[in-house]
Amino acid sequence: LAVWGGFARYFLRQSLRQDAGEDTVDAVLRMRRMAAPFMMAFAVTVTFAAIDWLMSLNPHWFSTIFGVYVFSGMALSGLAALTLTVIALRDSGRLPEGCVTTDHLYNLGALLFGFSAFWAYIAFSQYMLIWYGNMPEENFYIHDRLQGGWLGVSVALALTRFVIPFFMLLPRRAKMHARTLVVVSVVVLAGQWLDLYWLIMPERHAAGPVIGWQELGPPLTLAGALLFSLSRFLARRPCLAVGDPLLEESMRFRL
Repeated sequence: LAVWGGFARYFLRQSLRQDAGEDTVDAVLRMRRMAAPFMMAFAVTVTFAAIDWLMSLNPHWFSTIFGVYVFSGMALSGLAALTLTVIALRDSGRLPEGCVTTDHLYNLGALLFGFSAFWAYIAFSQYMLIWYGNMPEENFYIHDRLQGGWLGVSVALALTRFVIPFFMLLPRRAKMHARTLVVVSVVVLAGQWLDLYWLIMPERHAAGPVIGWQELGPPLTLAGALLFSLSRFLARRPCLAVGDPLLEESMRFRL
């Protein structure tokens, strides 16, 4: 958490220095140089976080692809949250007229479409290797999640994580339609919560899913804290990185 927060603070500070007119070009170069170390540090720390917080709930099970599985879900849900934020800021008038075009929306839709397929690829790869190997120390993890009430959760996970986003965004025009992107993004974020529920709760309630304030409270609290901090930040600062030397070029982006 310290590594993630430290890097986020660094990039944010550099961007705010640009907005203040300080070293606009040098700040871009510094952020580019720092991006590669961040990616490597993020890959390692996400993997260990996935193992320590999720996979360790069952000390008898392991998967060498688990870190990538968790990362793919984080990337997909992050894109969904970003898409919702961009559309909300545009529709509320917080972004200048013409700043977000259908070409920008298409790129967001294409990324959502691509990463939903990426998550499905990683999830199926993990499942297929466990199924094909058929080793008792591995297959019980999937077996338990395909029994009783957990079978419905597994089906719902596949629908929200891949089937619905993939087929809704398959047409080219759908990637440019703001309402479609909002629906898909909400489904993806619901799938992220369902994915974590699917990973965690069978270790506590083997008979079937249980939904109560203990399950809904933490994600709702975190979502509220995120919206509160984001609204406070945007109330004091511009929604655009106005000092970025590539801003005008990115606003003129066309497919």
